[in-house]
Amino acid sequence: PPIRAFIMAHRHEDPAKLALKPMPEADWPRTEILNQIASRQKLEKKWPDWAADENLILPAPNVVEQCSGRATATYKAALVSGRTFADLTAGAGADTLAFAARFQSGIAVECDPGTAQALAHNIPHLTQTPINVREGKAEDLLQSLPFCDLIYLDPQRRSEQRKGIFTLKDTAPSVPEMLAALLDKAQTILLKTSPMLDIEAACRSLKGHVHEVHIVEVAGDCKEVLYLLTRTQKTPKITAVSLKNDGTPLWTETRDVSVPEPTYSAPQAFLFEPAPALRKGDFLKTLADKYDLSALHPQTNLLTSTEDRPDFPGRRFKIIKTCPPDRKALKRLLPGGKASLTLRNFPGTTDALRQKLKLKDGGNVYVFACTLADGGHSLLICKKF
Repeated sequence: PPIRAFIMAHRHEDPAKLALKPMPEADWPRTEILNQIASRQKLEKKWPDWAADENLILPAPNVVEQCSGRATATYKAALVSGRTFADLTAGAGADTLAFAARFQSGIAVECDPGTAQALAHNIPHLTQTPINVREGKAEDLLQSLPFCDLIYLDPQRRSEQRKGIFTLKDTAPSVPEMLAALLDKAQTILLKTSPMLDIEAACRSLKGHVHEVHIVEVAGDCKEVLYLLTRTQKTPKITAVSLKNDGTPLWTETRDVSVPEPTYSAPQAFLFEPAPALRKGDFLKTLADKYDLSALHPQTNLLTSTEDRPDFPGRRFKIIKTCPPDRKALKRLLPGGKASLTLRNFPGTTDALRQKLKLKDGGNVYVFACTLADGGHSLLICKKF
């Protein structure tokens, strides 16, 4: 109790500064106490009620940092329900506890001993659903699991992998290698991945068992991509959803894999940039058809129209001027030399182009450097609604 009281009293203070001070008692576990404070601070935005619960013993800060927030955990749990589930990558337990509200019982598998112990301690404080915590690797324990209505996995990229685009084979556990065994053990499999993973490549590696893909955006940031698999093979539907921080949906768009080709045109009076989840899910054709818009180019991910579309799910701009990507041409149209610069299907990097154009960052003007339908490059000078 004295250590818990100390943690709660100092949970809003900088752990690095606390580390320079002596503990109230010499035999107190300094590292563990400082980690508890750091973990609670990382949990404040994701699960504030957990952060304020002195009965909980949290895992290491890096584990807490990787756990789902309330909005995404609640969304994915709403996709499934049943009698039994198994979370094979339980971590801090955010998704485990969300599934507990949708199932009668569950199994939580965690490979790190300390994290598994913390989870086993915390679960009775957070849910009345019986959940059995098992310590070990998912691939080692899978065969010993009973048949479940749902198996959930959140595989992590292996540490030796370089940054950037990666495949499911680059994660641990490797879901493609476990796929046959997973399908033998569950009616439904739900897989969470980083948005950096290529969706088409992931679906191919899962051998046609993906029924649904959900791209989840929270407060304008693309957080995760979910793959819902069953034993039967099917062409998946793709859904993009935008959630507020409290989990309330702002909008939802769903598309089939094949949709009609959009019309293409030069920039007109208005410019529309799909939200991040829609860009990730390649919703350009769907949005063009639904909102009667024209695309600038198949890979540019920008749409245009002679009229505004106030209900468009993304950013909307009024195009003021267009010009070639030339410093002198831009200076004549933008004498202040200050704007927010975005590249869409344009060679090079934002920093390199900004330097070439002598463009300062900021202000209320937006410049889109993009490729148009004729293959030419252009700068679109815009004002945001």
